[in-house]
Amino acid sequence: MKKNLGKKLLSVLLVLVMLFSSMIYPIKTKAETKTDNQTAELITDLSLLKEGSKIVIVNKAHKKALSQTYNGYYNSGVDVAVSNNKIADPSQDLIWTIGFDSEGNYQIKTAEGKKLALGASYSSMTLDEVNDKWKITPVSDASDNDVFFIENIGRPGQVMEWFSSSNRWSCYNNNTTGELFQQQIYLLKNDSQPSDPVLASSVTLDSDALELYEGDTHQLKASVSPADTTNKALS
Repeated sequence: MKKNLGKKLLSVLLVLVMLFSSMIYPIKTKAETKTDNQTAELITDLSLLKEGSKIVIVNKAHKKALSQTYNGYYNSGVDVAVSNNKIADPSQDLIWTIGFDSEGNYQIKTAEGKKLALGASYSSMTLDEVNDKWKITPVSDASDNDVFFIENIGRPGQVMEWFSSSNRWSCYNNNTTGELFQQQIYLLKNDSQPSDPVLASSVTLDSDALELYEGDTHQLKASVSPADTTNKALS
């Protein structure tokens, strides 16, 4: 038996739903976090290095990266695969942080803030020793303009090298212009940043007219536009 009052109430509710669905409104959501891997990209311009920049230092000729892992007193070297001037997802022990002192000299730090340095003697680059400032200069005669000398300021002439014959990193002060002393710098591009959400522009229902009897039920289907809306949940 048809109940006019119930039918009228349902009709009113349906009209309200239809009016709501025709409104254009933003659906607010939290930005989603991408989970893409980080990429380190070769740089040729030192002005790209800012306070807090994350870098990977690589000997170009031997494709050995400077590690924060030590073999005795010396930094280990890690093989890296370079493709299209990029290193995909470098391990954390290869990622150094750039800093500057009050005079604008470079400091090269671990994630914990410990500074790569030289002691008063020896060629090993220990952490938080007295000579923790560095000068980075382009290799002037490099054909690709993509390699640099990294020289310790406290001990002039001591230049960072991949000591290939001993399979380790160190500094040296003699014949410091060869390929062992020509390093590349890869700047980390962090893709794991929050992305802006795509907001909804409209909501439409699958039916624009519906007649129900008391006790009947019908589930309306809603479509959110655009199709790539970040959060399609209705509330």
